[in-house]
Amino acid sequence: MTNDRTLTQTNAGDNLTNDPTLQYFTAIRQQEPDTSVAITAIRTLIDVINRSSAGTMSELSHELKSAVQLLTTQTDSSMPSVKSGCELFLRFITLAKFDTFAIDECRQKLIERGQVFLERTLSS
Repeated sequence: MTNDRTLTQTNAGDNLTNDPTLQYFTAIRQQEPDTSVAITAIRTLIDVINRSSAGTMSELSHELKSAVQLLTTQTDSSMPSVKSGCELFLRFITLAKFDTFAIDECRQKLIERGQVFLERTLSS
């Protein structure tokens, strides 16, 4: 006999498996196993921004924080490395003022700043 709690937990786990953020992260880890998990997490956050349909910076910020939470709790990768890489990335991309731009322009600026951060991280 299956109780409802077990079924709900199983379905929640299945939903996480289908999460595009986790799928992207896992795909990079499988294709490029020598790439550090922090770099993989940063690339994943750039992908989250690319895929985002957020209408405000607040919504986009919430999506990014949710993605960081997933990456630090639902992967078997080194959590401190992922968490610190994500925190540094988020700080770097949000240093600029975005209050005079439309959300699409903000998203593009965040992607550009994210790419700069990724390139600097890769070259260090």
